[in-house]
Amino acid sequence: MVITFAVLALVLVGMLFGFNIQINADATSFLASIGSLVGGLAAAVAAFFSYRSVGEWRNQMQHSLLYEHLSHLETLLNEYVKKVNKSANNIDEIPVYKVLNIASQSARDVREEYESNYQKIHELIPTHLKVQLEELHFLTLTYQYNIALHDYKVKSSSLSRYISENKEKLEEASFDELSREESKELIDMNNAALAHYDFIMSIGGNAKISLSELRASLLKKV
Repeated sequence: MVITFAVLALVLVGMLFGFNIQINADATSFLASIGSLVGGLAAAVAAFFSYRSVGEWRNQMQHSLLYEHLSHLETLLNEYVKKVNKSANNIDEIPVYKVLNIASQSARDVREEYESNYQKIHELIPTHLKVQLEELHFLTLTYQYNIALHDYKVKSSSLSRYISENKEKLEEASFDELSREESKELIDMNNAALAHYDFIMSIGGNAKISLSELRASLLKKV
């Protein structure tokens, strides 16, 4: 804004002195007036290109910082997702009352840095990409994980309970020897648990895809 006003001021000054030509002035005064006009215009042009150069430099600097923050966020996201997935793989060993703490506990070592980095990105990223960025907000991911982990724990516990209650029958008989109802019930419970497990995996996977797409969108602007 300051540079813009400076450009306008130089133009006005140049025009003021440049066009201040007296009709009855001698040749020297006339040439001096022409010189003032040319000098004013030259100064205005120089200021204009200087303004453009500063603007381009600032945009490049912001772009570099933004790309750097996105790369760092990716590292933190990968660490967070890896820990959540590890807990999901051991869901049977985790008590029900602790399941809702998995997401927040998994992010204990990275949350502060993640949120700080996310905020820096939010301040620099173009407006039309902010909605996509919100998919990577820590609270958004935690909310999705909490629901998915809870549902998976419920389905996994139901499957484990069924297997425990029918342990002798399942150990003595092959799957083909089970009744149609028994085999269907076992398959349905197993598929339900797997579906919720896959959903947990997809949360982290989708977050990584969104981050990659954001980076790709920025590269298109270069």
